[in-house]
Amino acid sequence: MTHRLAVVGLGRAGRARVREIETSPRATLAGVVSQHDPSATHTFDELLADPAVEAVIVCTVNATHGRLVRAALEATKHVAVEFPLCLDADEAAELFALADDRARVLHVEHIELLTGRQAELRERVPTLGAIRRGELRFQGGADGWIVDPDRAGFPSFTGIARLHVLWDLVGPLRARAARLEPGTPGFRFEAELTTRDEATLSWSEERRPGLSRETRLRFEGERGILTTEDLEVARSTAGGPSLFGRDLETFLDRIEGAPESPGERARILGALKVAADCHTLARTNPASS
Repeated sequence: MTHRLAVVGLGRAGRARVREIETSPRATLAGVVSQHDPSATHTFDELLADPAVEAVIVCTVNATHGRLVRAALEATKHVAVEFPLCLDADEAAELFALADDRARVLHVEHIELLTGRQAELRERVPTLGAIRRGELRFQGGADGWIVDPDRAGFPSFTGIARLHVLWDLVGPLRARAARLEPGTPGFRFEAELTTRDEATLSWSEERRPGLSRETRLRFEGERGILTTEDLEVARSTAGGPSLFGRDLETFLDRIEGAPESPGERARILGALKVAADCHTLARTNPASS
């Protein structure tokens, strides 16, 4: 049995999803939707109306995720969606409730949590003992829709994958302060987060033209310090499935009855709440311009 999946959106993530479906022995590409790519085969409404389409993978700009996920669930399709699920924590809870009501899978991708770096961090951060402070610095280019707040949302949403990285390593987070320095194009966003044990984590996202993509981490615990430079990244996907391929396998497993990972929904909803709180704090911070 193969699962008939459709892909909505043909940007970088959408094209990667199409490649993985086309090479998977467990899936068949039922169609693709795009407003801008001539290789699109269907409209979104056509795919939703087709009973042979079992599932939809949403890879569009962030601001459209919630609407498209809701429509697919209401059409009784399983759904996978790129980060973020939507731009509102309350709406996200409603979408999970809708998926439960329709007995459909709602899978939010977690590519960054599948990397070798994250696997090593997951093992090594606990060896530091109680975390006292930490930081995560991300930088990247300012091309395309990712720096358009009308399509991407506030920077705490465009960078929500980094929130998931931190949450996965140290548990639930709260936002204490945030500020935004807008650019043309690009921005620098900074936030101060706290853990359940009141350790302070600083998080920044910077996007400027020409910046190379890079993530740097540092954790200071009672038994030492761990930085990005200390990692061996011993695990590799070389010779095995790509990260998108592994995420597709997780989605197909869920469709076939595998349970949701413990704590996954709480992490998704919690990260969205932190992202929303960062937005609120930045709007009320006189240092933000």
